[in-house]
Amino acid sequence: MTGGALEKALREEAKELERLLEESREYRRLRIVTQALADLDAIPAPPRQGAVLVVSGARVLKRPRLASSIQQAALFALEDAGSPVSTREMLDAVQRYGKTVRAKNPVWGLSNTLSTDKRFRSVPWNGARGWWFSDKEVPDQEEHDERAGDLLASP
Repeated sequence: MTGGALEKALREEAKELERLLEESREYRRLRIVTQALADLDAIPAPPRQGAVLVVSGARVLKRPRLASSIQQAALFALEDAGSPVSTREMLDAVQRYGKTVRAKNPVWGLSNTLSTDKRFRSVPWNGARGWWFSDKEVPDQEEHDERAGDLLASP
């Protein structure tokens, strides 16, 4: 038997077995359960703190959690980033954490929200400004860049 003929015979046999099995109630149940499991596998895993989601420039961001407020989303973003975050990056992160800044200019609206919250402060970072925790020291820029480079280089 040639390779093509063998493949054709195997496909016909598989089709016949599938037809016979479809007549079995248990097999139909198994197919439904198997499909349901495949559908569940297609849903993204629940967020876990520490699971890497995105590599952005020299920054490794973590899988987002769902926040109950814009401020909580900002706290999550800073915890996951491990370094100050620009307002533009923070706006993107807030959206990944399930929140939307409703303002005519969302960047300004977010900046206003963070600047009026005692938990945040604006600090010099990466030649610009970034948001950081009010009660924590700003990480050393060079050490952070080296660590980020090591993370990006590791498999």
